[in-house]
Amino acid sequence: MKIHIGFSLLLAATLFILLFVGGPDDTASRSISSFWNLGHIVLFFIITHLLLTAPSPLSPRPFITQCLAVMLFTLILGGLVELFQWGIGRTMDSTDLMRNFIGSSLRLFLPGINRPQLAQRPYQLLQGLSLLAVAMALLPLATAVLDEQRAIKQWPVLAEFEHSLELQRWSANGNAALSMDRKIFFSGEQALRVQLGTAEYSGINFEYFPADWSTYTQLVLNIHNPEPQALTVTCRIHDRQHNQQFNDRFNQSYQLHQGWNRISINLDNVANAPFSRRVDLTEVGGLGIFVSNQARPRVITVDTIYLSKQ
Repeated sequence: MKIHIGFSLLLAATLFILLFVGGPDDTASRSISSFWNLGHIVLFFIITHLLLTAPSPLSPRPFITQCLAVMLFTLILGGLVELFQWGIGRTMDSTDLMRNFIGSSLRLFLPGINRPQLAQRPYQLLQGLSLLAVAMALLPLATAVLDEQRAIKQWPVLAEFEHSLELQRWSANGNAALSMDRKIFFSGEQALRVQLGTAEYSGINFEYFPADWSTYTQLVLNIHNPEPQALTVTCRIHDRQHNQQFNDRFNQSYQLHQGWNRISINLDNVANAPFSRRVDLTEVGGLGIFVSNQARPRVITVDTIYLSKQ
């Protein structure tokens, strides 16, 4: 496998620096974040290539020695990288260590390399496992791209929950739990079931969607309350400039009566909600639905969220 050493060194150095100074921010799409994470695989693939290529002192060693040395080096270097990232305020991520090993093992057992050892059954098994690991590492990127395309096709419907991939657009907090509900739904065949907890704030956050809402006047949500007791929920909407202060976003509470409730939010009210500025409706950053200090767990079902011009 011929890759120019000078080019490999330059690429490896660039990728290594980006581990500490680059990366997508919180507003980046899932596909961009997933693609960025693949850089660990590429970096350690190249590092392993350099370790196995003359004039490296490892290149003339027996293959088993090369494998053990590469994996030990990957563990040490990967661990030091994560510790240094933590030291400069970046996030430590154990899955990055796994991506490092995937990149190293892919280069060690890459199909097409003229190594007699790879014809042996144990190495063929390792070769197959390394390729499987690469496929699994690519899965988050593939699912993110597919769901982002789905979101574009649904527009101006933001969520209809007819595919399980839509769950990836949401996160839970305050001991809330998410699942698909195939018994209670507003339209289609399923909806989002939310088990709300008793934390100070318990609810869900909608994080991944087309951000430009500026040509619409209303946000409509359909929320089901199965109990005769009314439930107060709060909806919050913020843009990407949000400073996390209460008076820098839209917050409004709504009473949910038994059955389906249609909540219609005037986007002009959203834009004018902050104390000292307007919400940028071309860069909406998130939608939250939550309850506060519930005495007992409650359940709601959310379905068919969309933007309207009426």
